[in-house]
Amino acid sequence: MIAHEKNTDLGAAVAAADQPTSARALGRATPRRTGDSRDRRLVVVIPALNEQDTIGRVVSEVPRELPGIGQVEVIVIDDGSDDLTMDRAWAAGVDHVVRHPGNRGLAAAFNSGTTEALARDADIIVTLDADGQHDPSAMARLVAPIVAGKADLVVAARPLEDPSQGSPARRAGNRVGSWIARRLLNVPLNDVTSGYRAFSRETLTQLHVSSGFTYTLDTLIQAAVKRLRMTEVTVPARRRTVGTSRMTHSVLRYIGRTGNQAFRTSLHANPLRTFGRLAATFLVAAVIATAYFLGSYAAGGMHLPALLAAVLLAMGSASLLICGLLADGISANRKLVEDTLQRIKRIEAASAPMMYPADAHSLQRAPDPDTTCDFTRSRS
Repeated sequence: MIAHEKNTDLGAAVAAADQPTSARALGRATPRRTGDSRDRRLVVVIPALNEQDTIGRVVSEVPRELPGIGQVEVIVIDDGSDDLTMDRAWAAGVDHVVRHPGNRGLAAAFNSGTTEALARDADIIVTLDADGQHDPSAMARLVAPIVAGKADLVVAARPLEDPSQGSPARRAGNRVGSWIARRLLNVPLNDVTSGYRAFSRETLTQLHVSSGFTYTLDTLIQAAVKRLRMTEVTVPARRRTVGTSRMTHSVLRYIGRTGNQAFRTSLHANPLRTFGRLAATFLVAAVIATAYFLGSYAAGGMHLPALLAAVLLAMGSASLLICGLLADGISANRKLVEDTLQRIKRIEAASAPMMYPADAHSLQRAPDPDTTCDFTRSRS
């Protein structure tokens, strides 16, 4: 990772050399926290890809003073933009930019942004889209439940019954998906696809996004499995004035990919329950086929296809049960790995910035070759 910082105080840079290497990788020391609400830090993470027409307005509209918050910082994750997105973010007053040299997708941008936010000692992290559809003025209501200690994760839910909140097809798809999430995945929210949300620091150390598409469903399912407190506040979305959504450009494709992601995430969370139910279904079908064969045999007939179906279904049931037991063992190991990762996140977030991909660049301020110096650190 390469960080750029204004070289206005060479003495401070020399003093930083006496700090632990990890704490000076961004040219700063980890601040001391007193636990006072005036020291509570909010970091706003804005993933952006070629949003030069809207990023400036979004950054400038982020409120810098909020009740119960002592400091607000804004981070833009430039996911490989080839336009003026980064320049206009700097001009609008962004505090930090993490740049991906190529487009990696929304989930990767979320991971990079939350990594940087935790490294900057954030107590609360808010994710905000760069297209201008989310209203930054509602941020005080969004973070209020976390500030009050009543929630771990808060989602800005759109009033999907309102015709102004998108096309009928998209609103219907969101409502159906949210209903399924409430019924089957135990996610008590009315808008599970909204990317405008707030996380507590502890919550983000427990969520580990591995999807390559989006983080929205993945994080909510994990939060439900780990019994984190979730709530929502109603925040109407604003109409997008430039371009179209890349995520929902094709509604059917979006539903297919998010549905597949939701199934995989829930399967990873409790594979034995999923495979057990399938095994029980096959077993019931095998019993019915066996009863049909025995009834036919007792009546003097010989319905061999029913017997063959019963054998195959019984074998399928046993195979699914074995798969469920194996998957449950893998899931137990996964939970141990996640617990270890959570502990590592806590330690690294408390002491120093965490590691980025080898080719990602973390920019403290807009690079100026005449007034900046480079701090380069290798991480083992």
